[in-house]
Amino acid sequence: MTNTSAPYNSRYGTVRTLIAASLLFCALTAGCSNKVKQKEDLLSTERNPNGTLVMRFDLNGNGKPNLWKHFREEITDTEKTVRKVLVRREMDIDNDGKVDVKQYFDKDDAMTRAEFDLDYDGRFDATEFYKDGKPVKRSLDRNGDGKPEITKYYQLGKVVMKERDENGDGKLDVWEYYEDDKLVRVGRDKDGDGKPELFDDRPDESDSDNTGG
Repeated sequence: MTNTSAPYNSRYGTVRTLIAASLLFCALTAGCSNKVKQKEDLLSTERNPNGTLVMRFDLNGNGKPNLWKHFREEITDTEKTVRKVLVRREMDIDNDGKVDVKQYFDKDDAMTRAEFDLDYDGRFDATEFYKDGKPVKRSLDRNGDGKPEITKYYQLGKVVMKERDENGDGKLDVWEYYEDDKLVRVGRDKDGDGKPELFDDRPDESDSDNTGG
């Protein structure tokens, strides 16, 4: 059985991955997307079978696409003109030809969800959900089984709860509750029914999830 209670950097602790994680969670999210403007050289445009328009861009000048923008076309009611609506944006961070980041947008061009391949293995292991430009939920799948071992919930930019699969059996067994970024309560599931039975209202910070963010 896989132990997923080890610190975050026990598996993703390389300098390369930590730098990539910083880029993925900052430069490509709503909070940082407007800080750095890169030149986008359009390489090609084509239409997918589902009708969406895909534009491929080169951000680093090597002639290969590392940014893909997917648009839905709609006709405006007032001017009866065709308008492109961004529905998804994809990026290749390490220039290996594979998508490492997927961002999804609503009709108002606001990002609602983002998926990340943090260790460049071709599997998306982290997901973020957004509301009004701020993260409200983040999940991390460490062992690649498709089930998150850690999920964090946010209010007003601060974490309020974390759910964890501590023993790696695919079921949540630890719940951490926070106030003003401070751990105030921990609940544990001891009988495997998916609900906490044992609560500690004076938890030790050293026992909490330390993945940060």
